[in-house]
Amino acid sequence: MRALPATYPRVPFWTATFMYVLLLALGVHTQLAQPAGTLSAVSWMLTSTTFLLYAGLSLVALWQLGTDRRVILFAATSLVVSLSLVLPDLNRVGAPWLVASGFLGWAVAYVGSLPVIVHLASEIPGDHPFVARHPRFVPLHYLATAVMAALVFGSLTATSTGPLASPGGFHLAARAVTTLQPFVYLYAGIVSLCLLTTAARHATQAHRRRQAFVVVAAMLVWTLNVSVQALMPALRHQAVFVYLVEPGAVLVVPIALSVAILGFHLFEISPMVRKTLVFGTSGLLLLTLLYLSVAVVVPGALAAQPWLIAAAFVTLAAAFHPLARWFGGAVDRAFFPEKVALGALQHSIISDLAVETNIEAIARRLVDRLVSGLDLTRAALLIADEDLQVLRVRAYSGQYADAGAAERVVVALSNLTAVPPALEATTVMPITFRERALGALCAGPLASGAQLDADDRAALGHILNQASAMLENARLFELAHIDPLTRLPRRHVFEERLRSELARVARSGGQFAVIIADIDHFKRLNDRYGHSAGDRVLADVAGALASTARTADLVARYGGEEFAILLPDTTPDAAYAAAERLRGAVADVRSVFPAGRASVTLSAGISAVTGGAVPEDSSRVIAAADGALYEAKRAGRNQTRLSDPFETQDT
Repeated sequence: MRALPATYPRVPFWTATFMYVLLLALGVHTQLAQPAGTLSAVSWMLTSTTFLLYAGLSLVALWQLGTDRRVILFAATSLVVSLSLVLPDLNRVGAPWLVASGFLGWAVAYVGSLPVIVHLASEIPGDHPFVARHPRFVPLHYLATAVMAALVFGSLTATSTGPLASPGGFHLAARAVTTLQPFVYLYAGIVSLCLLTTAARHATQAHRRRQAFVVVAAMLVWTLNVSVQALMPALRHQAVFVYLVEPGAVLVVPIALSVAILGFHLFEISPMVRKTLVFGTSGLLLLTLLYLSVAVVVPGALAAQPWLIAAAFVTLAAAFHPLARWFGGAVDRAFFPEKVALGALQHSIISDLAVETNIEAIARRLVDRLVSGLDLTRAALLIADEDLQVLRVRAYSGQYADAGAAERVVVALSNLTAVPPALEATTVMPITFRERALGALCAGPLASGAQLDADDRAALGHILNQASAMLENARLFELAHIDPLTRLPRRHVFEERLRSELARVARSGGQFAVIIADIDHFKRLNDRYGHSAGDRVLADVAGALASTARTADLVARYGGEEFAILLPDTTPDAAYAAAERLRGAVADVRSVFPAGRASVTLSAGISAVTGGAVPEDSSRVIAAADGALYEAKRAGRNQTRLSDPFETQDT
């Protein structure tokens, strides 16, 4: 999809509205001049509905010209078709009226739709490969149309006010123009069907295929209609065809376009179409009900009682908002399920996140809810680190080509727009708390392939604002309790848990063990490869320890290259076996960094506490494990030593 350059601004609201009102006035004037009769009334209703749909869609497109080049083509197509609908038959109008109205409008209405229809078809659902290989294809259609429009304009002008002016000559020229029109439409329909069908077959995304196929279905009906007009002139003039078949076939196209816009996000103007549909339909329904209840049920009441007009408008204003809200909900349930899901998330997200306490769990639950609730392909939540300089992925959900690469993404907070390709994000939503950057949500498209529109992003921003306070509180708690490099609890967390465990055993009996482990020759590794390599090794060792330990065990970073592990309800023999498993897991780690790769070993010391001899001070437990660790070091490293049991005089 190609964005518009700066030379294609949005048309101002009042300018677009003025153009729409002029077109509407011309349509009403022309349609009211239609002959009376049942078939004529049905034809008037179908044609008026088609005109209103095209005019409404063109108005929405004019408001949104700055979003997509296809919107310009869509607006041009809608305006040209709207003009052709409201202009009367050339054969039924005399030359003076045409002179007053200008022939240029007729030329545009009768042949001007050819290039814009073909051009628009070449852009649905995206740039067509054939048009990309033949860049002159579309310009040639505009050139051919300009020549035909000039011929139409010249022939009508010459036979009405020029040297060839005569009633017979003008009507002959008008008949030639009306005969030419269905052949122009037939060519446009056939070429558009070929472009749309091949584009639909080669589209890689499901929602783009649906966009093209919906328009193909409508264009097929329309092309069959114009083929009858072009190839079967006798059938074309039958009353049923003129008043029912032709208006009905033309009506199919704007209906299909509306479905493609609302249901499959064609042109990405569905939010504006949604608002227009909701408010326009609600207002029209209320006005109709008021008219029927006041002007029809009580004839002459408005003229006899002017105060009823004021009461009617007060009733209209009071009923408009609830009716628009109800109708908007019905439209959202039918065409915008992601908006319904966003609304449900807005009401439930806080209570859903409140059950979690740590930032990892909050982030994981948040992205899981967003991916499942909105039917996103993927989403990742990045949270600022301790010094608020970089963002790191804390949770992700959905389909990633390389989940490992996505998990390792780090983004500078100052350059949030430069999201690495590993996250495969199409939408980046910043998360702030009290005007300070806290993180970002990087989301992919919807499962249908469509993107989140402006309204969706605004609702998603509201959800993220709701969650920001919980994320910030969890982040601050984590900074106080979790070591940012190893993602393990800090030393004071371990010591607090050790004191609690010591008190439990002293009070109720039982046993536990503490392991103090140290990476062998870590200083030598730092000196050889640098501190960044040392950090990588620390993180890898911490991951191995955390993944090998039991769920009930507490693995903490004790300081530098030392780690402490608390094992509740563990005998000395079981603690020794656990230390050996941890040591083996670390030996299997192969750390990779820019300067090379390395593997390390671990030395461990164990102190065990039983209910029979419980030290009064937790520092004695740590000192005993430290002593055993140094014995392992002196014995040659890469081994485990168990301290002597605590004696009664030590407790």
